[in-house]
Amino acid sequence: MKKSVLIFLVLFSFNTHSAEKDYSFTYLDLSVNYNDDVSYEGELSFNIPSLPIYLKGNLEHEKTEAENTEFDKDSTTIALGVHGSISDLVSTISAGGLDVNLKQILELYAELGFNKWELEDESSNLEDGTDAYARAGIRIGDSTAWEYDLFVEKTKIASVYIDPETGSTKYSLSDETNNKIGLKAINHFGENFSFSLGLANDDFSGSSFSLGMRYSF
Repeated sequence: MKKSVLIFLVLFSFNTHSAEKDYSFTYLDLSVNYNDDVSYEGELSFNIPSLPIYLKGNLEHEKTEAENTEFDKDSTTIALGVHGSISDLVSTISAGGLDVNLKQILELYAELGFNKWELEDESSNLEDGTDAYARAGIRIGDSTAWEYDLFVEKTKIASVYIDPETGSTKYSLSDETNNKIGLKAINHFGENFSFSLGLANDDFSGSSFSLGMRYSF
C-alpha cells in the first residue's frame, strides 16, 4: 500500500526535484466554459503577504436551462481562503532511497464566502439572491510545469417554478445544495503565464468543459 501511494505521488509530480516555486494564490484567471452554451468566467485571487490566507473574487455569466426554460445567469462570488501544505505535518516521504518533497506536489485549500446570483428569463423577468459558498480542493503536481486542481464546491440551489396558470417565473432558495466537482489542469508555460483545461459537473448546469488563461503576479 505504501509503495502504491508513493508511485501515485511520483506520477503526478513532474520535475519536482528542480521545482523552487510554490503554488500561486495571487493571479488573474479568464476562462471560457462550454456545456450546451458558451459562458464566461473571470477570477481574481490575492494572497495576503506572509500568511497562508487569500481573498478571491469571481464573476461568471452563463446560459442555463431549468423547468424547460432558458435563463441567463450571472453570479458574483467573494470568498476568503486558506491554504497549507501537507509538509506542515511531514516534509518528505522516503522509500528505497527516493525522497519525495510533499510541499512541491501537494497543497490543500478551503474557501468560505457568499455567492450573489441573478437569473433572467426570455421575457426579461429578473430575480436575484445571495447564498452561502464553500469550496475545498487539492493542488497536485509541479507548480512550475503541470499543476492539477481537484475541487468540490457547494452553494445553495436557486429553485425555479413556472406558474401553470400565468406562465410567470418564480424563484426561491431551496433547502438543496448545488454540488460541483471539477478538475483543472494548469500548464505554467512561462514565468507568469499559464493556460488551463478543465472539466466540471454540477447539479444546476450539468457537465462543462473550460479553457482558460492565467497571469500570476
